[in-house]
Amino acid sequence: MEPHEPRGGPEGGLTGVPHAASGEGDRRGGVRQLGVGWQVVDGCRLTPDGAPIEIVLAHRALGLAIMELEPRWTPWVEQRLRARLAAAGFADRFPGHLPIIHRRLRRELLAELCPWS
Repeated sequence: MEPHEPRGGPEGGLTGVPHAASGEGDRRGGVRQLGVGWQVVDGCRLTPDGAPIEIVLAHRALGLAIMELEPRWTPWVEQRLRARLAAAGFADRFPGHLPIIHRRLRRELLAELCPWS
C-alpha cells in the first residue's frame, strides 16, 4: 500500500493518517475523511509499479474495505495486502486480527455510494 505504509503512533493508532477534524469530504494528504471514523485512502498500491486500487476505506476499529469497480478484479488482494503489512511489521505494532474485505462495485452505483467521486 504505497505511499501509506503503516507506522505506530500514540494510543496504538496510525500516524501519518489524519483524524477527522471537519467531517465529511475533508481531504488532506491522500486521505479523505468520510465521517463516522471512515477514511478514504488514495493511491494504495500492492506493488510499487502496480495500478492503484480504486477505493480503499480504512476504519481504526473496523478494518479495511478494498473495493474495485467492475470489470476490474484483482485476485488475492487480501492475501497480498496481508503479506505487505507483515513485511512492514504491522502485526508487531498493532497486534490482533485486522479485518479486510474485498468487493467489486458496479460503476453506475458509485455516485450514490461515494459522494466524493
